[in-house]
Amino acid sequence: MSNELRRHPNLYLQQHGNNPVHWKPWGTAVWESAVELNRLVVVSIGYSACHWCHVMEKNCFEDEEVGHYMNQYFVSIKVDREERPDVDSIYMSAIHAMGKNGGWPLNCVCLPDGRPIFAGTYIPKQKWLQTLQELHHLFIHDHDTVLDYAQQLESHLKDTRDWFDSPLKEEIPFDFDQWLTQLDHQWGGTIGSPKFPMPPLIMFVLRKSVATQNSMGLTWVRTTLSNMILGGLWDWIDGGFSRYSVDERWHIPHFEKMLYDNAQLLEVYTLAKQWIPHEKWDIVTHHTRQWINDFLLTDKGLYYSATDADSEGEEGKYFCFDVADLKNLLGHDYEEANFLFDFENNSYWENNQCVLRLKDYDQHIPYNIFKKLFTQRRLQIRPIADNKVLLSWNALLLNAMAQEPESLPEAVALWRHLKKELHHPHGWVGTLYPNGTAAACTLDALAFLQKALITLLFQTSDGIYWKDIIDIQQNIENRFKDATSVFFFSSDDSPLFLIPKDLHDSVIPSANAVIAENLYWMGIIDANPLWVEQSKTMTYQRCQALQNPMSSAHWWQVKILFEQSASVIAGNFIDPATKKRLLLHKYIETSYKTSDLNFLKNKPNDSKVYYVCNSETCYPPTSDISHWLYSSLG
Repeated sequence: MSNELRRHPNLYLQQHGNNPVHWKPWGTAVWESAVELNRLVVVSIGYSACHWCHVMEKNCFEDEEVGHYMNQYFVSIKVDREERPDVDSIYMSAIHAMGKNGGWPLNCVCLPDGRPIFAGTYIPKQKWLQTLQELHHLFIHDHDTVLDYAQQLESHLKDTRDWFDSPLKEEIPFDFDQWLTQLDHQWGGTIGSPKFPMPPLIMFVLRKSVATQNSMGLTWVRTTLSNMILGGLWDWIDGGFSRYSVDERWHIPHFEKMLYDNAQLLEVYTLAKQWIPHEKWDIVTHHTRQWINDFLLTDKGLYYSATDADSEGEEGKYFCFDVADLKNLLGHDYEEANFLFDFENNSYWENNQCVLRLKDYDQHIPYNIFKKLFTQRRLQIRPIADNKVLLSWNALLLNAMAQEPESLPEAVALWRHLKKELHHPHGWVGTLYPNGTAAACTLDALAFLQKALITLLFQTSDGIYWKDIIDIQQNIENRFKDATSVFFFSSDDSPLFLIPKDLHDSVIPSANAVIAENLYWMGIIDANPLWVEQSKTMTYQRCQALQNPMSSAHWWQVKILFEQSASVIAGNFIDPATKKRLLLHKYIETSYKTSDLNFLKNKPNDSKVYYVCNSETCYPPTSDISHWLYSSLG
């Protein structure tokens, strides 16, 4: 046996290609080998931009003693969580079931059939060796106890997966004002640290607050968005957001930057422009797109997945400034810059390093100061980019860009590149590697792509996207449908001992929640009440099962559509400023480009008439649509 990752096209797996551990990629063959050898299996999950993944590799997986022991008694599998969210979700659920906090690297020890018996995150060398030795001894000498534990954990995971399928209740008690008190109203986001941006949560509070005229919710959103861009989490020099901050005020980031965060936050700030306007939001959206294009854009017009937390073997080196060097760097501009950032206090990190953070979000960085900082930054060695292209995360970006008129042409171009490069005769692929090879897609990729195409359909009023929307739905039904449930499986991959269902919203929305949203709009566009009913059943079952939007924020966003009777409005013309302020409703032009849609069949293209339909009814043609539009909230 040998390490099989050296020539693997996935960057994260390549990074482990020279380890003395005989790593194998995930697949049917490696599990068959584990059964044949009757060995425990190490499933080690991470991603290329992960700092602590690098630390554990250096301390454990590059060590000859560790490698020798793992090779002698275990089968070892490396998994990129970004490419295989389905695999990651199973073992993340396992570590939570064991009463531990999850994170990456995620290291699980499993039976030869994949059922976990141990899970942990970063583990130092001696503790890792001790853990492996104890588990191997148990497997050999107390086999029945190990099997019993694995069976109990498997039963728990299956019960947890299936308990959401319950009788539908349309009345779900929920006190929004009381729930809002659980959030951090000083710094924004959730209370405590570490602090993640959580775009689905922000968008839920924004939409719910607009729909119900809730000033507390709108204030929390404004506080969150303002504090997130003071600096640290937000990079004032290159643009873009890091994955999270280790402190409660968004200052010290975990320095990797992910496409999924930046795509969703681009959408968040785009929506915020219309409902809680601030001059900084335009700066954020502009520089976020700029960072994405500067650091992640490929020569095929697609986007890489992330940039690393580390450079030159050191976490955050590219992003930090030495406090002592800033006087020489800034010269006569030092005093003004120090007034803005307060290098030795407000921006200070550790070891005489600072991470730039403005003292007040109403401040502006003068160009002369910005230029000096930018020039110095460009002298640093950039963190590497993970050079795989993920359909799911590109779809999140496509959806965000399609909502901004200024970036709509870029969105249309991205869609064309995606279809050219990732759509094969047998269907969509989930990952595209630099060498041209590809990997299959999971449910989330199709759900996010379908949502983006629905956004493009409304933003362009072009029915050309409808066929692809329907084709994706057929693919979802054929590959991921659970005949016993209203929810869809995340994967159709046979090596999984348990096929997960993506039901929880976190930093990224649940694929099932996004499908429920898509079905709502598709049901109206296609005049198909079955899709609307499917959307409602999925949404209300999920919201009644867990009545806390902290982990179901996108589901609760979909519920708002039903509560507010969100409508599709069709007409010959709507003022662009009014169209941009349609937070819940959708607008589409009646034209030859949309005349084949069932919603618009047999409806005359009258410049003075609007047609309105929601999930329950279609109204008589009207010349006044003010009833469906929200007034400005200022």
